[in-house]
Amino acid sequence: MGRKFLQSKSDEYYLIEIEWNKKFQKLEIFIDSDDGITLGGCQKLSREMQEILEEENFLTDSYVLDVSSPGIDRPLKLTRQYVKNIGRIVTLDLNDGSQITARLEKVVGEGVIVRSEQLGIKGRKTTYGDEKTIEWKDIKQTIVQVRF
Repeated sequence: MGRKFLQSKSDEYYLIEIEWNKKFQKLEIFIDSDDGITLGGCQKLSREMQEILEEENFLTDSYVLDVSSPGIDRPLKLTRQYVKNIGRIVTLDLNDGSQITARLEKVVGEGVIVRSEQLGIKGRKTTYGDEKTIEWKDIKQTIVQVRF
């Protein structure tokens, strides 16, 4: 079932995470795309997943299926998500307890390259410091920051 489930007809989307809420009998599937997610895309994939779940008789009790994008408040999970967010401001929580807010510059084999954000004085532009490599093993979580 796993292989068929993950190989949906909608190849433009990729799986981020699956969560099962036993209390509410809710299956949440978080997906993403290199080009962004639309409501119509989520609905289409939800119908495809519903067919697969019913065909495979995966869940026997009644349940709620929710297919959506991870949302801006959820941490990045996959390298592909980091690549998609190059150029954006991210907050990295590191395993040593420190936190860095920086612009994501590159994704490299051993981790990411960022430039620390240096806020300008009132009315001046934000600038960015020197490039710094943060290794994957040192990153606890990364959240994309929304700026207006």
